Amino acid sequence: MMAGLMSGVLLKTSLEVWGGTSLFFSLLLVLGVWRLRRTPPVPPREWPPIVILRPCEGNEPGLYENLLSSIHAPYPGPRRVFLLVPSAADPAYPTLERVAKNTPPEIPVEVLLTRPEARHNRKVAQLSAGLLRSSEPIIVTADSDVQLGPDDLPTLVSLVCGPPSSPANRHTVGIAFASPIEQSPRTLWDRVSSALVGGSAQNFMALYGLYRLIGGVPSMSGALLAISRQALADIGGLHSVRTILGEDYELARRFCAAGYSVEQSPLPAHCSDGGRSLRGVIARVGRWLMVVRAQRPLLLLTYPIFMAATPPLLLASLCLRTPLLVAMTTTLLFSRTFLSWLLRRSQGIRRSFVESALEVLAAELLLWAGLLQALGTREVNWRGYRFRIARGGHMIPETRTPSVQP
Repeated sequence: MMAGLMSGVLLKTSLEVWGGTSLFFSLLLVLGVWRLRRTPPVPPREWPPIVILRPCEGNEPGLYENLLSSIHAPYPGPRRVFLLVPSAADPAYPTLERVAKNTPPEIPVEVLLTRPEARHNRKVAQLSAGLLRSSEPIIVTADSDVQLGPDDLPTLVSLVCGPPSSPANRHTVGIAFASPIEQSPRTLWDRVSSALVGGSAQNFMALYGLYRLIGGVPSMSGALLAISRQALADIGGLHSVRTILGEDYELARRFCAAGYSVEQSPLPAHCSDGGRSLRGVIARVGRWLMVVRAQRPLLLLTYPIFMAATPPLLLASLCLRTPLLVAMTTTLLFSRTFLSWLLRRSQGIRRSFVESALEVLAAELLLWAGLLQALGTREVNWRGYRFRIARGGHMIPETRTPSVQP
């Protein structure tokens, strides 16, 4: 009887400690987001030439409109656009050709066949092909599901050309990124994915705010980037990360190690990915966490302990009903809801507190599903290729799918 009583006390104490540490982590995220700069950066005296690289594979929803935004999005300086595709047999190729034909003559647009190797990160391989054909000092990369807005290009380029946003950081800016949000969800599972990407502790703006508080290496999204070509050359170029899945974090790590600053845009990157099933959404989150497991295994522990703590702690408080645990869990849910509301507000999206709370719970349950998948395997299917993810995020082909030739 005494042993059972001691076990019960130990369980309650452990849950209360878990709740307290998760609450502290949540409050740090709120503070970090609150302190982030939301005003546009100071534009450069002269706008530098830029090259916009758009890697594509497969005919995704909204592809034509997304690519056309590379031409129509305002930018005061000269630009060149490369639409990158593995081969002329790719389903995206006709759309890329249509975009190239419907552009004004003052903006050079070229469709480039990249033919990436099966053992390489296909996105990195495509971007590398575009880099070899360009010489502009500023490189802008945008995933095929990103639609550029009216202020995206000037804001990102101003960040790369300007001083670091932190007064304590005297380093030169090497790269700037935009935190992605998923717009126009079409299925229930799209909405769950949107909640995770845009309104949870996993949001890149929340993680960047935390980085600005505690230091280290920022978690950077590769959906929309502006990069200094000189800084990229100093860290070995994109070619040096061609076998790594999760190249965005690895680039951020190398920029920081070389003394460059990584900046975040106050504007989000608007992504149009949609029409996904539950299985597809979980598979994508599992792939993200598999990369975390390979690159930063200790960081993976923070997901069950901090990032996705709300659902299990809510369940424990409902079962045990201890006053301290109930109070901590309630405060935790409130702080996560406020964080979600704050993030959505910065994105120009209106959410009620109830909607924000539902987003928090849906996002964290999705994290648990992705975590279980990431722990169960080191293999991933990506763009028709199967890889085993080794230490450091390196991609090792398990089977090779024959490449499609034009």
